[in-house]
Amino acid sequence: MPTTPLIKIGEFSFDLQQSILYLGQAELAAEPKVIELLIYLYQHRERYVGMEELHQEVWRDRVVSDTAVRGTIKKLRALLGDTDLTQARYIKSVSKKGYKLICTTEETPQIAEDIGETPYTFSPLNDPLDQQLLNVSGGYAAEVSPQKYPKLKFHLGSMLLMLMVFILIFSLSNPPILGLKHFTHANEQAQSRLLSNFPGEKISLSASSDGRYIVFTGRTSVEQDRQVYLLDNQTNQIKQATQTVKNALLVAFVNNNTIAYSNAELGNSTLFLQTLDTTQDQAPITLLSGVYAIIDIKSGPSDDELLVNIQTNKDAAAMYFTLNIHTRVLNRLATVSSSDENYYQASLSPNKHLLALAKVNAEQHQLLIVDIVTNQLVTEMHLPETVDSIAWRDNHQLIVLDQYAIEQVEIGTQQKTRLLANKEGLITALTIVNGDDLLLLKSTQARASRHYVEQDIDLTPASAKLIQVENAVSSMFYSTHAEQKWITLLQDNIYSLARFDHKGKQHTVFQTDKAIEILDESPDGILLLKVEGQLIAVTPMTGEISYLTRSHQLISDAIFTQDGRHILFGQRIANQWEIEELDLLTLTSQTLLTGYRAIRTLDQGYVIANAQGELYLLHDLHSQPEELGQSIDYTHFNRWYTRNNKIIWTSFDYHYTYLHQLDLDDRHYQVNQERFLKLYPRVSVSASGERVLYLSTQVKNANIEEINLAQLDNK
Repeated sequence: MPTTPLIKIGEFSFDLQQSILYLGQAELAAEPKVIELLIYLYQHRERYVGMEELHQEVWRDRVVSDTAVRGTIKKLRALLGDTDLTQARYIKSVSKKGYKLICTTEETPQIAEDIGETPYTFSPLNDPLDQQLLNVSGGYAAEVSPQKYPKLKFHLGSMLLMLMVFILIFSLSNPPILGLKHFTHANEQAQSRLLSNFPGEKISLSASSDGRYIVFTGRTSVEQDRQVYLLDNQTNQIKQATQTVKNALLVAFVNNNTIAYSNAELGNSTLFLQTLDTTQDQAPITLLSGVYAIIDIKSGPSDDELLVNIQTNKDAAAMYFTLNIHTRVLNRLATVSSSDENYYQASLSPNKHLLALAKVNAEQHQLLIVDIVTNQLVTEMHLPETVDSIAWRDNHQLIVLDQYAIEQVEIGTQQKTRLLANKEGLITALTIVNGDDLLLLKSTQARASRHYVEQDIDLTPASAKLIQVENAVSSMFYSTHAEQKWITLLQDNIYSLARFDHKGKQHTVFQTDKAIEILDESPDGILLLKVEGQLIAVTPMTGEISYLTRSHQLISDAIFTQDGRHILFGQRIANQWEIEELDLLTLTSQTLLTGYRAIRTLDQGYVIANAQGELYLLHDLHSQPEELGQSIDYTHFNRWYTRNNKIIWTSFDYHYTYLHQLDLDDRHYQVNQERFLKLYPRVSVSASGERVLYLSTQVKNANIEEINLAQLDNK
């Protein structure tokens, strides 16, 4: 709790200076506009506030629809637990009068901050896991027992969690620069020892507690599936521990003699257990199967347990469990109460008392330290970036890796010390051996060797045309001008948008430190971009940049209408998706459809997709949607288009990328496939619908390196 005076709003406490709402000792996460609305209703609590006044005062920075205002009011009511409109406790609404804050309010004296002594409230496990989807070898469902460890009552967003895993796998003139970050890099000359020059890609690594063995997942070619490899740290010999796993992804030591590993078969992920007997090959044991996705695997509280983060089906949230490798009993450890937040990294301290959790929501990243013995939150702190790895140096210090640096965090004081600069984000994962040595997965280059391919939509081999690019190019998009294409680049943690002409020359339009996604181009050459979730329109000829949505809005994707005067986009408000239309001239928006997440235009009508991706044909905005019997996948790297009354979309399963086509005239459906990463799912389709443009990459080589932490301490 803060040291500033608070305002009591019913059973809540509100810090006006910091704009933070508390329930008891817990800080509640809320969108900025929800907090702004609460402040305005509090400031005018003596009267009703009408809809027009809310537009003029709370939404004075932009024009929105009445539906958007009502959606924010609904979010505020949900935040306050005031959802029964017939017996309102906080916000009362009266037709033609508006809204009024009706609860008791008062100012309170200062309250000293004491997070370290604040107990967290944990609730027992009372909802069964999906027994149909979580099976162990032998054909019976994994038992879910009453929990042995506390269930954290935090929010978790499964979509963001999956995105973290996908990012784990893939990892000029004077243009305007948006929000560039500058760092003074420390210890850039720190000396590391190369433990393995085994060629090829490496994704995950783990070390035995005695430091004898290191296991990692990797491959040497995109034509192969990743397997698990065992490195003997004494002899420097490498043994391939698995032979037939379908794309091994995560690996972790359970104890010094046993490892667990998962595959990357989305929708049918499996967790295996294997004993490390160097004298003979051991068949793996299946611990879990039929899981939609396995997000994380770490060593557990005992030599017989694992920490696992699993998602049972496409629409379920991912949750942390402990898994007993003998009984195969799952105990829920960190769970979900809403879809707005996301836990994506976890690590147990050497004494197994403290659990470190990395959390992200729409606003920020946080690091939480929880004592699982006393059920108390020890500390929480802000993280500036997504965390790639966390590992305990000892019971008081945590090592944190992000795309910029490796830092050491003192748990008691929250003091951060930068140990090593992560130049170009080459270090992708780390672990610690005996608290003394830091093991790193370090790529030899920032981007994998790559080229782009332009090919007939049916993927006829003879039609393929190769386009050579530098490794910094991360995406390529067809332009309305035949002599050029649009590209995005990533170099030194800076993202760029550029024109790519027919001679292969690049002309930079602008740069930012945020990821750029090209969505569409209008007939008159305006580009529609998504920059870390925010829609931006860029006029390349003039360099003009227009921000179309706010950073806190949850946007699905967006397109121009065929005349280029409007933008259609999906937006989630109060847990419901709706299609919005934004007039680019007046910057006013209106809701076209509710219950749908994405839309594409046809010469006559629309194709729309609901939250599950199911496709419908809509002849006009007032007609009944017609089921098309096909679904798109909203996974970040997939794309979908409508061209000449045909729907074209991609999907993937880590083995292959699939290019689907549905002709709306005769309903003929066909699908072609190519090995995953040879045809990256983020495709662009020409205006005629006859050609497709896609990225094709090689594996990115990575080394296993070791650095003594004392060496970093002394620098």
